[in-house]
Amino acid sequence: MKIPVLKKNSLLKRVLGIALSVSLELATLFGAFSLFTATAQADVVHYDLWIGNDEFTSENLTINSNGMSDSDDGFYYNGSAVFNPETNTLTLHNFACVGAYQWSIVMDTTTPRSTHYSSVITYNGSSDLYIVLEGRNNIANYSTANIVSPDTEVRYGMYSKAPVHITANGEGENVGKLTVNAGSMENGTAIGIEVDTNPESLGSLSIDKGEVNAIAGTAGITYGIDVYRLTISGGVLNAEAGASNAGGSYGMCATFLTMNGGSVIAAAESSASHLGVGMMIPANLVIGNATLIAEGDERAIAVNASLFTNSYPGLGWTNRAGTEGETVIPVEEGYSFPAATFKRVEFTRRPVLTVVNGDGDCVYEGNATVTITADQPAAGKRFAGWTTDDDALIQDPSSPQTTIVLGGGDVTVTANYEDLERVSNVTFSPAGGTYSSAQNVTLSCATSGANIYYTTDGSTPTSSSTLYTGAINVSETKTIKAIAVKAGMLDSEVASATYTISIIDYNEENGNDDEANETDDDEEKDAWELKFGDNEYWQALDDLRKRLVPLDYEDKSGSPMYMEGMDLAWNSVGGKFYWYEDCIKQGTYFDTRSAIGYGSIRGREIYDPATDSWFWLDSIYYGARAADKEVWIPYIYQEEIDWYDDDAKLREMAALSDKGMEDCVYDAMKNKKGKWTRYGVDGKMLKGWVTIEGELADIYPDQAGNTYYYDTVTGLMAKGVVTLNGVKYSFNEITGALEK
Repeated sequence: MKIPVLKKNSLLKRVLGIALSVSLELATLFGAFSLFTATAQADVVHYDLWIGNDEFTSENLTINSNGMSDSDDGFYYNGSAVFNPETNTLTLHNFACVGAYQWSIVMDTTTPRSTHYSSVITYNGSSDLYIVLEGRNNIANYSTANIVSPDTEVRYGMYSKAPVHITANGEGENVGKLTVNAGSMENGTAIGIEVDTNPESLGSLSIDKGEVNAIAGTAGITYGIDVYRLTISGGVLNAEAGASNAGGSYGMCATFLTMNGGSVIAAAESSASHLGVGMMIPANLVIGNATLIAEGDERAIAVNASLFTNSYPGLGWTNRAGTEGETVIPVEEGYSFPAATFKRVEFTRRPVLTVVNGDGDCVYEGNATVTITADQPAAGKRFAGWTTDDDALIQDPSSPQTTIVLGGGDVTVTANYEDLERVSNVTFSPAGGTYSSAQNVTLSCATSGANIYYTTDGSTPTSSSTLYTGAINVSETKTIKAIAVKAGMLDSEVASATYTISIIDYNEENGNDDEANETDDDEEKDAWELKFGDNEYWQALDDLRKRLVPLDYEDKSGSPMYMEGMDLAWNSVGGKFYWYEDCIKQGTYFDTRSAIGYGSIRGREIYDPATDSWFWLDSIYYGARAADKEVWIPYIYQEEIDWYDDDAKLREMAALSDKGMEDCVYDAMKNKKGKWTRYGVDGKMLKGWVTIEGELADIYPDQAGNTYYYDTVTGLMAKGVVTLNGVKYSFNEITGALEK
């Protein structure tokens, strides 16, 4: 077994000179291990950490037994002690190690005399040791009385050559606890916890959670705790030293002590010949918001006055009971503690307000009212209110900035946040798609009170984009992108709709040349003026109208051929509608072959500016407005070629040939292509995409479900292969139905 090597510089010097016979005797005591021959296997790793006489190695990482240890060395184990070499952590779980520890021996050839050490927990490594407390743990060194050189004996509850960090699991009454007791002895030195006080090693002890009790019984010199640097940030440390028989009693000895939290109680007992000192701090003592109680019959604290700093006032008494000579200890004044002045000193931790996700952290006294302010919400979040489980009253939990009334204890208040609801996406009406005419697009959002912003140049919209206030006219292919925005909510996702405006060039599809077929009224007028003169042109046109439709002619419609004051107006008779221009009924059938010799007028396509619609006047029904009807119209009857001008041409053609006007009309229809059109139940020419459904399906049951396309300008039914904005569609050559 590897023997722990211990070092003590603050009180006793290391010495040599132990006889070989003693070594052999101890070797026998430790299990007949030779000091000269290594019996451990080469692959066993030693971690320089012992509890009692059991060392933690790679083959022994847990001490977990009840009753006497396997080595039968007088130690009683209970609970478990587990070492994790990866983190250099020792975890004590309800662990007890109590026994009469036999002396460990240190041989050192550099000093003329020997020192005897005993320790229950011994760490001789160089890396920091971490100790985790779970449940109640008890370490006690009850070694047998002085064996050799009583004045040089040093007994520890726990000794470490490297820095030690103690923390604990559990909360409140269930937080982990550790009691380390060095026991009592007639002479020598008893130390509850020691971390090497050599300044070069900067041996330090830190406690951030848990309860640690370091106790030394009666001895020649006693220390509850003896470290080079002590740091307390949480938890409780009780350091108690029993009466001294020779050199003094010190509840705590630390060259440097810093307290940023937690609680420390240091007390030293006195004997008839030696008075106790609660705390011996040769260098710096810094007390933040923490609780410190020190008491001793000689003095409470022995410290360099110029190196003492306290963040909050304390109290001092001239007697240990704290009943006489009470004086307030000022703040940060390097207050001096002269001998026999303060036998008891107290610094009391103030309650703390901690603000999570906000500002307002503070230390306070008594009942206080403090302003708290929540942090700005992260993206996509909003403030959802304040909460606390402590004794405090939040004036307005729903406000990001409010006040809190504190009740005298520690308070934690938390600013909470929640995900923002997202504004509903923008919808478009009509939906994006291919259209044969300009569209008025309306945008809407289901979230009440949301503003809509949009772009039409392809860019992503923001709240700086164009604010939607009304329908957007789309007369050419365009993509609209839009978002909806409302305060206190996440912006909607970007919605997008593309509108393809495609007008079919039917002249191109059908091989026609509109310019060749169209006649400008002014050009016609000029041509007539050159040939017949101005007066003769208008006279000929007026004469043509009268001769084609005699004003005294009466048909079976009941609507007269001439009605005074009727110009671009409808006349209703018997549920049918008749169209008048310049007071003359249009689109009637009148056989003029025998009477005049110019043929007949059969129907007419007219435009009603009042409804912005095209209609067909059906000559079969004496010019009545057609409804629910498909009509084939020869180009000679279309509005693109002025009706009367065309008839004037036909009249001229008839005069040059021996044909009547009706024959000329027939020839024109035969030699020129016409168009199939469809008129709805209200008589209006249907344009764009039309699906035979609803009322139309009742009228045309054989066409129900068929889809047709009619030019948005001429109303021409698409047939064959037609290109719409670069997309080819195939329509039946005969019926015009879209082929799927």
